[in-house]
This record gives sequence, structure tokens and C-alpha cells, in this order.
Amino acid sequence: MNLESPPDYRVRYRAACDATLVPHASMLPLGEQFLLWALRQWQCEVALWDAEQRLPEGGSLLRRGFDQAGLRQALPHFALVMDAVLCGVRRPLEIYPPTAPIVSPDEGTLLALFGLAQDGLSGPLASCLSAMLPPSNCAVATVQSRLLAVQLKEAGLASAGCKGWIH
Repeated sequence: MNLESPPDYRVRYRAACDATLVPHASMLPLGEQFLLWALRQWQCEVALWDAEQRLPEGGSLLRRGFDQAGLRQALPHFALVMDAVLCGVRRPLEIYPPTAPIVSPDEGTLLALFGLAQDGLSGPLASCLSAMLPPSNCAVATVQSRLLAVQLKEAGLASAGCKGWIH
């Protein structure tokens, strides 16, 4: 009889639970799917710029996506949030490639923060961001997240907010 030791059993059990708790990107509400795509596309374009000092062939897919969604005015707000977060965060964020089927923990956190903004919960949003960012970055990310939330709502892409999958 081959019995597993308790530590091995716990590791296997944890891995099985993790696999079932990781949200699939297609299960997100449409507004959160858009934001997830935007986060990932932002990361891809920043990485390309850092590596090769150029944008993708044919221009920015991020900009075209915002245009197609009727969110041209929201792109600057999104860009300022992302700059504040990515330049101020204490460690690199785990953002998956655009085609990844699951949501990373860091992506889930950012989607939850956008949900707080869309629910008008500026106090909790600022508190959460202050745990991640220096004060100046926190202030920018809070204000710009709220402005982005208004634009998303006007375009019909409001997330599920605090009723969403992550909350």
C-alpha cells in the first residue's frame, strides 16, 4: 500500500483547488473582458516598446480596440492608471498574454480595483491602491480610475462592480 505523506497530500489538494478557483477569462462580464484585454494589450505594447522602441505593425491595437468600443476618450484615463500602477508598484505584476484563457491573481486584483471605481467606492479604492503604490501614484490611479469608470459606463461596458466574479 502506497500512502502519501501529509505534506504531499496538502500540496496536491492545494493544486487541485487552485485549478478550480482560477477564473476563465470567458466567464467575465463583457466590461471586465474588455478591461482584461486592455491590461494585457497594454503590457504587450509596453514590452514591445521597451525591447524595440516601436509600436506594433499597423499601429496600436490598444488604441484601435478603444476606438472600436467607442471609448476613445477613455484611453488617456486608462493609460494614466496603468502608468501610475506599473511605475509605482513595488514588484512586477503578473499580466498574462492577450490569448491566455485564465486570469492571473494580479489581473484579478486590477479588475477588482476597477470594479470599486465603477461602484463609486473611491475610499476603498484609494485604500487598496495605497497598499500597492506611493501616495502620488495612488492619487493619480484613484482619480483616473473613477474617470475611466464613467467612460466605461457611458459606453455600456460597466463591469459587474462589487457584484462581479472577483468580489
